[in-house]
Amino acid sequence: MVAEFAAPPERVWEVYADPRQLEKVWGPPTYPATVVDHSLVPGGRVTYYMTSPEGGEVPRPLGSLRGRGAFTIRLPRLLRR
Repeated sequence: MVAEFAAPPERVWEVYADPRQLEKVWGPPTYPATVVDHSLVPGGRVTYYMTSPEGGEVPRPLGSLRGRGAFTIRLPRLLRR
């Protein structure tokens, strides 16, 4: 996935590094995200679920953890030292 943001890379990384900030921007406002596990290290995982307007957990794609979404962390090239 590739995305462009109207913010410097450091600010975008701050949002991904803080699960509470990430919840505010991950997904549409009517389906808020809840971050369950947040391991922001290379190879770490962030596990989350989204809640529908009716209050139920939104089903995630086949193969995700217990019906929840997850993604693996790769350190952005711009921030590697």
